[in-house]
Amino acid sequence: MKNKPSNKMKQRIKTNMKMKKSILAALLVAFGFGLSAQTDTNARKKIEIQIEENTLEFKAPKDANMSSMIGFATTQVTRLQANHERILRRIDEQEKAGNLSEEEADVLRDQANESFEASMERFEDLMENWGESYAERMEAWAEEYEAGMEAWSEEMERSMEADSAQMGKAPMIPPMPPLPPMPEAIQDSGKKKIIISKDGVIIGDQEIEIEREEEEEDLDIDASELFERLGKRKSTSIKRTEDYFDIAFGFNQQLEDGQYLIEGGSGELDFWKSTSFNMGIGYKTRIGSPYSKFYIKYGIDFSWHNFRLNGSDVLDVNADSSYFTSIGVSNVYEKNKYHIAYFNVPLMLQFDFSEAGDRDEAFTIGVGGYGGVRLMAKRELEYSTPVYRKVEEKAYDDFFTNQFRYGLMAQVGYKSFKVTASYDMNEFFRDNKGPGAYNMMNVTLGFSL
Repeated sequence: MKNKPSNKMKQRIKTNMKMKKSILAALLVAFGFGLSAQTDTNARKKIEIQIEENTLEFKAPKDANMSSMIGFATTQVTRLQANHERILRRIDEQEKAGNLSEEEADVLRDQANESFEASMERFEDLMENWGESYAERMEAWAEEYEAGMEAWSEEMERSMEADSAQMGKAPMIPPMPPLPPMPEAIQDSGKKKIIISKDGVIIGDQEIEIEREEEEEDLDIDASELFERLGKRKSTSIKRTEDYFDIAFGFNQQLEDGQYLIEGGSGELDFWKSTSFNMGIGYKTRIGSPYSKFYIKYGIDFSWHNFRLNGSDVLDVNADSSYFTSIGVSNVYEKNKYHIAYFNVPLMLQFDFSEAGDRDEAFTIGVGGYGGVRLMAKRELEYSTPVYRKVEEKAYDDFFTNQFRYGLMAQVGYKSFKVTASYDMNEFFRDNKGPGAYNMMNVTLGFSL
C-alpha cells in the first residue's frame, strides 16, 4: 500500500509546479522575442556612402557588422574615385601638352565617366549580394535555434503532464554565423585590378575588371592602354576637320535672260552633249560639338564646260563682240561647240546626318556659293565640205566671255554620292558684247571621297 503524501509534500509539489509553469511561460515569452529578433535580423537597412559627388547605396541586414561593411565599402569607393581622378588628370595633362585635341579629350573623359559609373553600379550590386548572403546565414542560424527551443518546450510540457520534478536542460544558443569574406586589395601580375565576384571584391587603381560568377566583363578604363591605343591611331570619331576629294560629271545649259532655255535659235544647245567635268579638293569642318550635324565645306576646284550647238551656226568673234554665224552653207558639222574652263573657290554650309565622328555616311544637304576665274576659252569645229572630206579647227580666244564668275549652289546626297546644281549670277558674256544675255546653269552627279 502506498503512503499518501503529506501536506508538506503536496505543498512542495504545488510550488515546483508553479515554478515550472513560470519558467516555461518566461521561456516561451523569451522564445517569442527571439523569433521577433530573428525577423529584425533579416530586415534590411539602407546604407548610403557619399564621397564628393559620388554616392554608393546598398541594403544590408540590421544585425550585420555595420562598421566592417561601411569601412570596407568606403575604402573601395575611395579607391575607385581616386583611380577615376587620376585618369581624368592624365587626360587633362595630355590635352594641355597638345597631344590631345579638345574633342579627343572630351571623348576620353566621357568613356572614363561611363566606366566609373558602371563600376559603381556593379559594386552596389556586389554589396547587395553580400547582404543577401549574410541574411541567408542568419536565417539558417535562427532556424537552428528555433528547432532547439521547440524540442525543449515539448520536453517541458511532457514533464509537467507527468508531474515530474525534473526539468530538461535548455538548448545552447548556436554560435553566430561569420560575415562573408571581404578581401583586401591585391596586385596581380603587376597590374592593379578591381575584381568583383560572389565571394568578394579586389580593388586596385589602374585596370578595372569585373568577374561575376560565370561571366566576365572588362570595363576597359585602363588609362595606359587607353592612351596607347590613341597613340597608335588617331580616332576619326573626334576630328573637327577632314579633307575631301570631289569628282563629278554633269550637263550645262545657257539660260537666256537668266531664266529661259534657248530654243529654235542660233544658240540652242544639245543638252546631252553639253557636258561638264569637275574636280576639287578641300576641307570639311564641323561647327559646334562632336555631335553637331552642321559643317562648313570649302576648298578649290577646276571645272571644264562644253556647249554643243545644234544647227550649223557657230560662235564667232570680231573686234567688237562675239556672235553666232554660219561659216559655210554647205558644211556638214560633226562637232560644233565652244568650251570654257574655270578655277573656282566654293563655300558651302552642309547638314550631314551621319553619326558623330563619321562623315558622308548618311543623308547630306547643303547650300552655298562660289567664285571663279576663267582659265581658258576656245571654239572647236569638225566638219566636211564639198572640197575637203574632214576639217578640224580650234580657235583660242576669250570670245568676250566674262573673266570672273560667281553664283549659288545647292547639293543633296547620300553617303559619298552627290547631286549638285549651280547657277551663275553674273552673265556668261560681257555686257552688250555677246550674242545674248546668257547665264550658265550646271547639274552634276559625283562623289565626295
